[in-house]
Amino acid sequence: MSSKIVPVIMAGGKGTRLWPLSCSAAPKQFLQFLGEHSLFQKTLQRVSDQERYTPAVVVTNAEFRFIVAEQARALEAPLSSILLEPIARNTAPALAAAAFVVLRDHGDDAVMQVLASDHEIDAGAHYFDCIRIAQETAQTGKLVTFGIKPTEPATGYGYIGNGGRSRNGRKNRCPFRREAKPRTSRGAAGKRPLSLEFGDVHAARRAVPCGNPALCTGCL
Repeated sequence: MSSKIVPVIMAGGKGTRLWPLSCSAAPKQFLQFLGEHSLFQKTLQRVSDQERYTPAVVVTNAEFRFIVAEQARALEAPLSSILLEPIARNTAPALAAAAFVVLRDHGDDAVMQVLASDHEIDAGAHYFDCIRIAQETAQTGKLVTFGIKPTEPATGYGYIGNGGRSRNGRKNRCPFRREAKPRTSRGAAGKRPLSLEFGDVHAARRAVPCGNPALCTGCL
């Protein structure tokens, strides 16, 4: 089993939700918001440790293939592959294509980490400790997803539900379907029902008080 993670970076989005700063011709992942590097370049920097990661696989489309190559070259960041979507079909088909390439190039025991190219992340020691735990868990054959503790109701991302307990321990009418009793332990990945909701703001307001909900980051 390979000791390195294969990073897969999703970089084909149009970024229209951040219009007018971001548009289809210049989506937000390739723009500089904080600092001298774009969000895509910062994503490349997070997977630049050659002891931890292989060169990245980038999934994008034909419109962005040159900017992907140019921004990677500016960082002197090697890329394993650039996969071009012939037509946008959202995340699942793009990940399926990337998984096929990872399987072909790295074998069926490879650990693949999926990263969005438009996230601003403080990648400190705690972040990479989470990556280590996720890798160890994935090597046992499990699927791992990363969640963020919500501070307010939001509908842009789905929630990961873990049952119907509120913070005070009482039962709560949580908008998630309970599938199994979750188990969590300090310093290890938790087992919880995977229930994603992209409902309206009323469902989001009900989700925040539920027992330890998390916003799904879209990163695996």
